[in-house]
Formats: sequence, C-alpha cells, structure tokens
Amino acid sequence: MRIEKLVALWLAMMSVLVALVVPFALPAQGAGGFPLAPSDGRIQAALDFLRNSETAHPQIWTNPEKICYAIVAVEACGADAHSFKNARGQSLVDIIREHAATSLPPQRSASLVHEAYLFAIVAAGEDPHNFGGVNVIQQLEEMFDGTQIGMPGIINDDFWGVITLVGAGEDPNSSLIQTVKGHILANQSPDGGWGSVAGGSGSDPCDTANAITALRAAGESPASAAIQRALGYLKASQSADGGFPYMIGYPSDTGSDARVIAALTACGIDPTSAEWSVNGQNAVTHALSLQQPDGGFAWHSGGATDAWMTTYILPALVGKHWPPDLFVGKTPPPTPPSSPAPTRTHDPPPPPGATPP
Repeated sequence: MRIEKLVALWLAMMSVLVALVVPFALPAQGAGGFPLAPSDGRIQAALDFLRNSETAHPQIWTNPEKICYAIVAVEACGADAHSFKNARGQSLVDIIREHAATSLPPQRSASLVHEAYLFAIVAAGEDPHNFGGVNVIQQLEEMFDGTQIGMPGIINDDFWGVITLVGAGEDPNSSLIQTVKGHILANQSPDGGWGSVAGGSGSDPCDTANAITALRAAGESPASAAIQRALGYLKASQSADGGFPYMIGYPSDTGSDARVIAALTACGIDPTSAEWSVNGQNAVTHALSLQQPDGGFAWHSGGATDAWMTTYILPALVGKHWPPDLFVGKTPPPTPPSSPAPTRTHDPPPPPGATPP
C-alpha cells in the first residue's frame, strides 16, 4: 500500500512539473479524432479529388511548385505520388523532374522553389542530389550566405530551408542549421510572431506557425521562451470559428489552419484540445467544415474548391508536421560527407520589387 501511495504521489508531482515547464503541451493523440487516419473517408475523398483534378484544376498538374505541394500531400497520406498520373501517363514526380533544370536556377531569388522541390523529392523517396540533373541540396546550401538562406530581406525561405534540409538528412546541430535558427530567433517580433519579411515586424499566423515548425526541426524546445511567446501569439490570433486567418482580422482559411495544426503538432500539442478550441471549435473542425462535395477543400467559408489549399491541409489533418515524421519509411540516398557551408557572393540581384513566390 505504501508503494502505491508513493507511486501516486510521484505521478502527481510529475503532472505539476510538466504543467509548469510546458504550459501549452498536451498529448499529440487527442480525444477529438485527431489525427485522422489515412484510411478515413474524408482523406480518401480528398486524394481521389487530387487524382482526378487535371481537367478542373490544371494548376496542380502544370505549376511545378504547386505539384510539389501535391506530392507532399499524397505521400503524407500514405499514397504513392508516382501513381498519380496525367492524361499523358506522366506522374506528379515525372512532371517536376522534367521541369527541374528550368525551375531551379542557382540563385537566391529561387530559394523557396528549391525548398518546395526538396520537400517533394524527399517525400517521394527520390534522390535530392541528382533530380532531373540538379543537385537540389547543394544549390540550396550554396544560397546560405553565412547568416541566412536565400534572399536577405525575406525570412520565410529560412523557415522552409531549415524544415526541408533537416527533412532531407541535414544534421539539426550543423553549423548551417544552427546559424539560420539563430537568424530566425533574432527576427521574432515583439508580439511573439513572425511575418514573411525579415526585421521583426508584420507578424501573421501562417508565418509564425512555419517559424515554430522550423525551430522545432532545428532542436528548439517547445518550452523555450521564444516558442511559448509564438504560441501565445497564435492563440491570440485564433478566430471565433476556431480557425486561423492569414492576417488577424481576415476570415479563417484552410492554409493557415494547416500551418497552425502542423506547428502545434510539432510541439506535442493536440490542436483539438480545449486550450486550442473556441466555443467547441478548433482549427481541425474548421478545416473539415470547408471540405466540399467533390472531396477537395475551399480556401475559406463560402469559397469554391481550391486544389492548392487541399494539398496544404491534408498533411496536417493526418498529423504530419514534417521533419522527421513525414519521411519515416523513406530511404533517400545518404548525404555526402559534409564540408564547410559555402557562401554565394555573385548571385544576380533580384529584380526591383521582387517578392517571394
């Protein structure tokens, strides 16, 4: 009996300790039906929609960057992107391979496209060191200037650079990843969030969620002050319908729901918990409310089916938050022996007024 009392006391003390150290952390497997199983009818309906979307939603089959998102979505749900083929018999993977040389110029202004490609290549189990004749990892790492990746005035390419490089096998403790992590932390806004532009201003929920996911990929603890402040920003931005907007004051949308769900999952938080629900609704229920009769998802309430947003939300709904869980079971070729991270000093400057894709 005494042993049982001691065990009960120990468990109570541990519960208090966890609550103090990680105030936002909750079990990732929640009672609200999250994450959805890949076999769930709603997920299968969305996959069927994507598989048959070439005529009604051609951008998912013609725009290489959007095809990359489709590949990630398909693979995250346990399907094979090589089996999703267009009318000419080309798979999603074949299409981006065919366009790799022209879509991936070795210059900083193309950093986000490289990251989208790297994400898709590794998710599909392809070789990121030679994909369509392009060494995507090498070109992306050559965009590291000693402080950040890609365009100096943009920070969302740093979020995705960390996420995709770690997902492709880069050591989270490498000098490159830790340096970029420091750059991300240095650009956190006073309100706890991030925007797409470096400088610590103009926060939005979507970029803040991506920053959290990148920091977690780089080894930042969810109990750290930076992530706790970022989670506080996200909670303050949650809408009355339980979803999240791209910018505070705008309607909740599927894309922002997707990024926030992934960030919360990366922190070990159940996005359907009471803490992250408003009037019984949360980002998961809001996103599911936007699924259309054809299986796809609308961007926001009252909108039509949006194939791109469908690719955004699927990985999040099945509980994938990227490194390392999206890539479990994948066997990309080993990363070649590391060498000091190169710097690029002769990229052509971006055109005036250029913005990230």
